[in-house]
Amino acid sequence: MLGHTKASGVCDWLRQFIANASRFGVPLSWVLCAMTNSREVAEKWTRFISDRSEFSKGDVLLKQFQECERIEPCDCGCNSYSCELPSNAQPIADTTGLAFEISFRTSAPEGTVDLLVHIDKRGNLGGIDVHFNSNSEAMPENPRLIEPPQHVHGPLATGA
Repeated sequence: MLGHTKASGVCDWLRQFIANASRFGVPLSWVLCAMTNSREVAEKWTRFISDRSEFSKGDVLLKQFQECERIEPCDCGCNSYSCELPSNAQPIADTTGLAFEISFRTSAPEGTVDLLVHIDKRGNLGGIDVHFNSNSEAMPENPRLIEPPQHVHGPLATGA
């Protein structure tokens, strides 16, 4: 499973925070402008990573996403998802766990977006974590990422 799950403390905290935003003096517009997570949002971020020159297996990543039998978007305010591929899927990597990480500054003051590709025990896409400000805030609708990325790492990174 991903490093980020529905049961994680950060997700639970963020869900409670959003549910009680008015008690904390947080403008409702902040909560409402958060990007709703869905299969379409998962596909958007997967395509974004697959198109990056920093990611070594973009075509395979996109193919695996399209072959997913089940996709579970997280509902805490992030844009993360987990997925399950058929047992006969061609592996994307000979590693497991975190295989690629890329981080960007955003046009929001002190904002960052982190994308982390996770590989399951069979070497297939297990899901992607997509966090805003280290998952301390809900993902805003269409954050503007500033190029170049501030961090790229992992065995599936180009040149790794």
